[in-house]
Amino acid sequence: MAKIKTVYYVCGVVHTQDRVLLIRPLAYNGRPFTPFFFPGTRIEKNDKHEQERLVKAIKLKYKGEVSIDTYMGASVREFKDKRIVLKAYYCSLKQNFFLPKAKIDYRWAMAEDFESLRLEPNDREIAERYVLFKRVYEGELVAGGRNEKEAAELNFYLDSFEYFGRQLDIKDVKDFNELMRTSASIEMLRRAYKYVMRINHLDYNAYLNHYEKNNPPKKNELYKPTTDELDVPDRKTMAETVKSTDFVKGEPLNKLAKIVEPVIPGKKRRLSKGQITGIVLLSIALAAEAAILTIALVPLIPDFFETTFGTIALVFSSLLLLVGVMLAFYGQKEG
Repeated sequence: MAKIKTVYYVCGVVHTQDRVLLIRPLAYNGRPFTPFFFPGTRIEKNDKHEQERLVKAIKLKYKGEVSIDTYMGASVREFKDKRIVLKAYYCSLKQNFFLPKAKIDYRWAMAEDFESLRLEPNDREIAERYVLFKRVYEGELVAGGRNEKEAAELNFYLDSFEYFGRQLDIKDVKDFNELMRTSASIEMLRRAYKYVMRINHLDYNAYLNHYEKNNPPKKNELYKPTTDELDVPDRKTMAETVKSTDFVKGEPLNKLAKIVEPVIPGKKRRLSKGQITGIVLLSIALAAEAAILTIALVPLIPDFFETTFGTIALVFSSLLLLVGVMLAFYGQKEG
């Protein structure tokens, strides 16, 4: 089987007020060549100057000037003969575009217009990211927390991110965390969670199985979202989904979340192995100190402390006493 070629592009989601720019080239008869897409250019893999190339390409191709606000993320889609990686930047408009209507069709589209417009597959994924995480890219931050039920639901989502570990793109996790601190509704956050899971080709059922195995059901459990509520694809669908590339996610690790045992008030705690060891060492050290003092005071051995053996015995017993005290009183307790 021939190796699929990977092609890299960078685009700008150019925004002004509540609209973003979408373009598509036109044929000589006025018909569009392609679906709509965000303005950009082709780049090389790991291009260190992709931001400068994007700004320069927009200025040369479309006679407009933009400034880059922040990196949005990447869309990776596989087709029959190639894989396309589209990296997107959130850009502010500095100077209006000059787009000849005979050659280029364009729209300053609002978020609700995306559904009715025909977009390239990668660009549609970027458009969905824009709709979901727009508050994050614009730096919105709302003081105060959420109610108890919403907080429990969101913590459940974050725990699933920890379970999947490096199978997730860290940018997606960061954006979702920041979206939680905005005015986004819980419905919007659920959509954002489903989006993150889908573009990283992860199955929510895998985490549910892990959670139910390690956390038996509780009568008074506050919240545990179901697969039906999240509308997450089932195992068969996920198995047929094309895996994304290391360009976005890095090496999968199948990292499992740590199981933290709850602390129950009033429950007796056992001494740790370190504390038991400390108590034993402390007992030995005290016995050694008592023997040394007895030898020195009686005296059974003349000038005991002036001998090399006496000095070594005194230093060793003192160190043993110190280690024993530290382990006995500062050893970590087990629940």
